[in-house]
Order: sequence, then C-alpha cells, then structure tokens
Amino acid sequence: RVDSAHSIGYSPEERKRLVDGYMADFFAVFGKYPTSIGAWVLDSVTMDYASRHYGVEAFAICRDQIGVDGFTLWGGYPNGAYYPSRFNEYIPANTQEDQINAPVFRLLGPDPIYNFEAEVRKDLPGVYSLEPAWLTGRDPAWIRWLFDCLSDEDTLGMNYAQVGQENNFLWENIKPGLGTQLQILKQFQQQGKLRVETMADTARGFRQRYLKTPPVTFQASNDWSKRNLSCQWYACSNYRLGLLGEEGHLRIRELFLYDEHYASRYFSAPMKDTKSVFDALPVLYPHAWQKDLGFRPYIRLKDLSGEELTGTVSYHACDSMRAEAVLDNGKTKAVVQMYPEGIRLEGVARLSFDALPVFANLVGDVFHMCHEGFAYSFDVKQGSILRAGKDGVEIQSQSGVIA
Repeated sequence: RVDSAHSIGYSPEERKRLVDGYMADFFAVFGKYPTSIGAWVLDSVTMDYASRHYGVEAFAICRDQIGVDGFTLWGGYPNGAYYPSRFNEYIPANTQEDQINAPVFRLLGPDPIYNFEAEVRKDLPGVYSLEPAWLTGRDPAWIRWLFDCLSDEDTLGMNYAQVGQENNFLWENIKPGLGTQLQILKQFQQQGKLRVETMADTARGFRQRYLKTPPVTFQASNDWSKRNLSCQWYACSNYRLGLLGEEGHLRIRELFLYDEHYASRYFSAPMKDTKSVFDALPVLYPHAWQKDLGFRPYIRLKDLSGEELTGTVSYHACDSMRAEAVLDNGKTKAVVQMYPEGIRLEGVARLSFDALPVFANLVGDVFHMCHEGFAYSFDVKQGSILRAGKDGVEIQSQSGVIA
C-alpha cells in the first residue's frame, strides 16, 4: 500500500504537515532536526519543503527496480547523486533555477550489470544489490567486486554506494551480510580506496564541489559471474545511457532523456493506485517494451553491410565531463563518446535501433516522441537518416561520424 505508507499518497499540503509532524517527533527525541531523509520513494514537494524549512541536506530513494513491493523506479540516475527537479523528484534538473539544492542518493548499492539485466533475462532470478538480507549482499567475492568497481574503474564523477537494510528484515537476516560488508569496507578504507561517512557529510562535500548535477559513470569492466558481461553507465543532467558488452558486441541497452518539466505523476495530486511508478523519457526502454515487441530491443553499432561490429570492449573517462566506450578488433576501432550535450560515434557506419515505440514523427533531422502524453525529441547533428518509425531507426555516418 504505497498510497498510505508514503508521502505520494497525500496531497501536497498534507505532505508538508506530515513533514512537520515527523520533525516535531524527531526533535522531541534528539533535540535537533535530521540532516538526511530516506524512503523507498519520496516526492519533490516533500524534499523542497524539508530542505527549505528544516535544513535537510540529503535525500535517498530506492535503486532502480520494476514492480517490487509496489515500487517501480526506472530510468533515473543509475547510482551516485543528483540535484532533483522541483517538478520531478526522480530526474535531475537541467537548470539551477528549477533544482532542489539538496542532492538525492540512490539506496542499496545496485550491481551495475545485473541489477539492470534481471528483468530482461530469464535466467536471472533474485536481487542484485548490497542488501545484506540477499545472496549477493552476503557474498564476500561479490562485495569486493562491487567495491572494486567503485574504487578501481576509470570513471568520472562521484562513485558511491549506500550500505544498510531496512530494519523490518530483522537482525538475524541482516547480520550475516552487513558484518561481512563492514569488514571489507574497513579493509578498503585502511587502503585509502574509499571513505566511510554519513549521507549528510557526503551531501555537504557534493554541494561544495558541484553547483549543478555532474556527469557520472558507473561501470564494470569485468564480470563476477561466468556470463562475461561488461557495462558502462553515463548519466548527466540531460540523459542516461547504458552500454553493454557481450560476446564481442558493444550495444546501447538503455537510453532515457531528462527534461525537468516532465512532471512527476504525483507532483500536484496524490497517487490514485496502490502501486507507484517513477520514470524518465524513454528512447530505449527494453524492460517496458520487450513484452509487446516479442524481443529485447537494442541500439546496435553496425558496418556498411549491416553486420554488427565486434571486437574487444573497454571503457574510459576522458575528463570531468566526457566518457567513452571503445570497440577494437585490431583493424578498426568504434568509439562511443558521451558528454552532457550529446552522443558522438566514430568508426560506426550505421546506428540501428531495433525499435522505437514512442516515435511520433520525423521533422527534418529531429525525431519527435511522446511518452505519457509528454512530447520530447532528439536530433541528428551529423549523419543521414535512412529509416525512421516505431519499427526501427537507421542512421548512417557522415565523414565517419554520427552525432
């Protein structure tokens, strides 16, 4: 019953009164107000009010998941922190004018590969996160692998994981995983590979360093399992892009756009159902589209003959704003460059979308789309559009570049 247990089940004015009530109770016990607030879901009205009136410095919401216990969150920041839009708690603001100046963190330390694959691969049951009540969160090898991803990968932005579990799992379920995690954290901290601090302390450092949401990457160059997958996430205040390396292929597995004016379903009124949905504007959303399409869609890198490119995959941080993924077979090299203003592909003859169900129309070089009644678009800065429609898109390079 998300509608009764969480703030989004109440009107905006009732949410403010709920904050007042919580704050009064907290102050009566501790003699001060809390500096951070976390819940499976929060709303921008609650965040803005708590930040402005009570000095709350940090907020936290659930990792990406689909349908678990009535919570669907998909397409937001894959990890790390962002300044949310005043209109939509789940996506970063594009401008400082419309942002809430207290960062939002993602809870539960998601596996960068499998947290985002579990819903689209039949052989991946279970939960893939640091939750100590679950199998991965108790596995010392997996825990070390995740912390290595955060501390050793060539990434940009702030690498981060939240450690802990909601207490209704009971201590006998939490202790085996959390004890192991804390031991490994202590080792990493002694090696100078990470800091352990409160979320409010992290938020203060974040605000001192960033005025706007910074780009981040979250990646895994090596797999902890036998499937031998790799991945890179790039997220900034304008979009999130997910890349997947598998069997010599480098594919775009997800792409969501961020528009701060895409209002949350719960911005101005309480939710009407018992289950909640938070999302962004999809350009590639296989988890939602796979059932209707009958297959899992990708955006693929191809040569002039239409064959998918193959090679060895690597991921790199170029500077504080740009990252790239490289597919190299020794003879040719394909590069996917990601920066806040857009995406640039070099050495890729054709970019092929398996499907684009949100397609509305093509005007010149601009693809117009619609999701939940909201119109949005992307434009082809360089490249020739060979095909455009709900059943797929094909873009051919110009002078070796697609942008």
